[in-house]
Amino acid sequence: MLISVTYCPFPSEEEAQNVIQTLLNEKIIACGNVVSAQSHFIWNGTQAHDHEWIVLFKTTVAHKADLMKRLETLHTYDIPCILQWDAEANDAYGKWVAEQVD
Repeated sequence: MLISVTYCPFPSEEEAQNVIQTLLNEKIIACGNVVSAQSHFIWNGTQAHDHEWIVLFKTTVAHKADLMKRLETLHTYDIPCILQWDAEANDAYGKWVAEQVD
């Protein structure tokens, strides 16, 4: 069973948790996992690094466009990184995801 997984870094754990709660309440996602990370990147022509909080959001394929649009409005970064892909899930988990958002 296919589900959609979305990767999105946040500047703080609090923002990541707040976005997860909002999306759970709106029934756009079934789950969000928060992972602490060090990010290295070029911004405005300068190498930079920062501590970020990566969230892996899980939803149905039917809801992935809604999730992307909502993340773009909720996120505080000027240019948020929002990456999505479809993933094969075991049937029990895929059904659980569908039950949470439909």
